[in-house]
Amino acid sequence: MLSYFELLNQYRFDEVVQETLPWVRSNQEAREAFLRVFMLKEHIYLLDKSIYTLLQRAATSENPYAQYALARYHSIRHPEEDSGQSAVHLFKEAWNAGVADAGVGLALSWSFGDFDEVDYDEANYYVEEALKMGSSMAKLRKLKNVLFGNDGYEANPDEALRMVNDYIRQDEEAGIAPNGVWYMLRGRIYNSMGDCYKGLPDFTRATELGIVPAWFWRAYATGYENGEELLHKQEYDALLLEGANHNDAQCITCAAAELYDNLDDIVGDDDEKRAAISNHIIALYNRAATYGYTLAMTQLGDIFRDGSLGQEEDIESAQGCYAMAALNDDEDGYTRLLGLWADEKIELDDETATQYMLKAVRLGSDDMLEYLIDAYNDGRLEDYKEEIEKYYLPRYEALKEQEETENTESTENTESTQTTEPAPLKSTGEALEAYAKTCIEYCDRAEKILQDHDDPSPIADMAREVIRLGGWLGQFEHTLSAAYTATSRMAEYLYEHPRLLLRLKETELEILEYVEAAQNQGRSMNITEDLRKEINQLRANIQAADEGRFEDIKTKSMLKSDPVEWTKEYEDAIDAADHEAYQHLGDAPRGMGFCFAYWAEKRNALARRGIEWRSPSRMNPGVMFD
Repeated sequence: MLSYFELLNQYRFDEVVQETLPWVRSNQEAREAFLRVFMLKEHIYLLDKSIYTLLQRAATSENPYAQYALARYHSIRHPEEDSGQSAVHLFKEAWNAGVADAGVGLALSWSFGDFDEVDYDEANYYVEEALKMGSSMAKLRKLKNVLFGNDGYEANPDEALRMVNDYIRQDEEAGIAPNGVWYMLRGRIYNSMGDCYKGLPDFTRATELGIVPAWFWRAYATGYENGEELLHKQEYDALLLEGANHNDAQCITCAAAELYDNLDDIVGDDDEKRAAISNHIIALYNRAATYGYTLAMTQLGDIFRDGSLGQEEDIESAQGCYAMAALNDDEDGYTRLLGLWADEKIELDDETATQYMLKAVRLGSDDMLEYLIDAYNDGRLEDYKEEIEKYYLPRYEALKEQEETENTESTENTESTQTTEPAPLKSTGEALEAYAKTCIEYCDRAEKILQDHDDPSPIADMAREVIRLGGWLGQFEHTLSAAYTATSRMAEYLYEHPRLLLRLKETELEILEYVEAAQNQGRSMNITEDLRKEINQLRANIQAADEGRFEDIKTKSMLKSDPVEWTKEYEDAIDAADHEAYQHLGDAPRGMGFCFAYWAEKRNALARRGIEWRSPSRMNPGVMFD
């Protein structure tokens, strides 16, 4: 007969619950195995509905561990209309009976506003008290707080690594069977430190210990190694398939996203095949949503909202998907619902809309923060005055201050260069030093945006300011080097803006010509000649696009791109489209599979602006992308 932990390692969660529940109050091994089933929401979603009935019966018999497990089931899967209230009540009952893990249930209730207010002090109190009682859930919650910066903590991967190593060591010293959750989290900590491949042994160990969501991370670490480029496509695909077979929702969503983005190349003009694969994509997203993956819910909602698989738009189904994500405490679910309301696609009364804003902000949304503060200033949230003033007003003010600081780092901020005539630039040593510093800071910010796979739309404005300031710096011999560094660096970070890039390159050329005059008595440098050739090709490509001669556009890249990217219409629309796409993506992981989600959102955003765009994967069938 298999032990409880051997059943866990084989992903047989229903059997673990059935075998351990009669013994949880008297047998430590049974209790440990039972509680591990309910550590991760992904595993709770895989439980058969019969387990819900089993827990109900045991909870009615005042089994506190069954009460805790039933509370977790209610809070994760929401089987009843009043599941939220039931979960809080059951968590209290189990906590009062001495179940340490139930303290974390109460902590999460305080973090998410289940008591109709948010109080991080209360949340952290329950976590700390549960930690004193040896709760594994409390260890998990605090580890996530430290790693991701939740509940008022500052993100600190180094401290998180120390903590998880302690957890693994403590289990070993206590003679407790290894907990795969700790290995999965240690691998993710290495990811956050930029060492993707180092986490592979931990992800592998976690899958061997029955941790379903570790399959996605194991595939990611195997395929990508450095976290940026897919190096081992065959192994990666095999692990994604294995993860999907183990019902890992992220693996399933990756398969759906890749099919979605390559649909046109797969089906060609075969309408029957298109309909079949479109239905399969929807089925994959539905399956991942059924297992609780909120990104699948919102992406499926987007498909229904936009009719992007060739079907008519279905606002009712889109609303259902977004509502499901919101019910699962996903901020994007709430923001998408508010987007439908703002576009007059659905009706919401003002009170409901305001509550959605509040819930989105509670879950971390910055997009809804300004709207929430406006509603508060209008007197619509007096019942939440203390919460708003304690948590959200300071957050709002900090964001505004950061935005203002970024926009005023130079003598004239980036926004003013677009809307007003900038003040004359100064030639004093202090002013030139400030201009040079601003240019380099813009380059650093642009580089970081691209490294972090964040919204690139601000880079164009930064480039415009580098052109203005760099061109001025290039007229003074002692700032030539700074001017050249800034313009050449910014050119590396500016994409999809050929006309703006041309201006930047022309400014760079002017600076190099000043360098030639100052250092080489007019002799032309090789780098200058190369730059002139590059500028001439840019001009030729732009002219070809303006005249509709797309076949004449030439690039050095081995990969094909949609020639529409050279048109002025595309260049004028891309920043707004990118910003919209990233708003829809929210906090989606910027790792494996992200590009497909981004391209889908970008394509939709451009389509709403009258531009038909083909993604890199569509332009390059058979090429592997991340």
